[in-house]
Amino acid sequence: MKTHLFVLPLLIGGSAAFAVGFQPGTEVLRSVDDFESLSNEYDTANKTHRQKIRDAADMAERKALRDAHPINDYWPRFAALADAGNGQAALWMVTKVKDKRMKRAETKAEKQRLYALLVKDHVSAPWFGDALDQMKRDGSLVGIETLVATYEAVIAKNESKDVKAQAMYLLAKHLMEDTTEERRAAGMRWFEKLAAEFEGTQYGDMATAELFEVKHLGVGCEAPDFDASTIDGHDFKLSDYRGKVVLLDFYGFW
Repeated sequence: MKTHLFVLPLLIGGSAAFAVGFQPGTEVLRSVDDFESLSNEYDTANKTHRQKIRDAADMAERKALRDAHPINDYWPRFAALADAGNGQAALWMVTKVKDKRMKRAETKAEKQRLYALLVKDHVSAPWFGDALDQMKRDGSLVGIETLVATYEAVIAKNESKDVKAQAMYLLAKHLMEDTTEERRAAGMRWFEKLAAEFEGTQYGDMATAELFEVKHLGVGCEAPDFDASTIDGHDFKLSDYRGKVVLLDFYGFW
């Protein structure tokens, strides 16, 4: 049986004061189960709303329906849940800001506020990998310095090996994309650490592949050796022709 917490207004000087993010008649939901239930409820309401827009008789009706988007009713409920300490509710709000149809500057400010909350209070959460994925998509909005600081915080504080490895990989990728030699060298060290400590895992294998590409497939790198056969059946290695000019012609049939 689910338990809901209702916040009652306090009368101060003849006026009612409410918790941040709370509106009269809105229940504050705290548990993970309540978050899942509320998310499912919103998805159903949003699906019904989209169908109503498709079935609308004219543009005027469609506009009225868009203005009455269910996000307007559900946003304060998720905000109350986030204020109560549920980080997944804050992450949900990040992903749904677009539904509020705010101006670009307002959208940017709201996402930055929510990301700041997530990093401050929930960086050690086992689900924080989902936040890292969303932050990566919002990279230009968040900024490289904030991303790097977040990855470093996750590596230091998150006990989930998968989330920690994800943060190490993303940190290494960002550093490798930098133009300064110092940061690129730091990115290489993170890839090497990840490949060594997480060998055989998804991110460990990805780090190994990145290292191979950097060391062997870039312009000016020594090409990796391989065995092959000529069209007349002669076996050879690429290294047999070391010191000579070699033209390799790769083709296939698909």
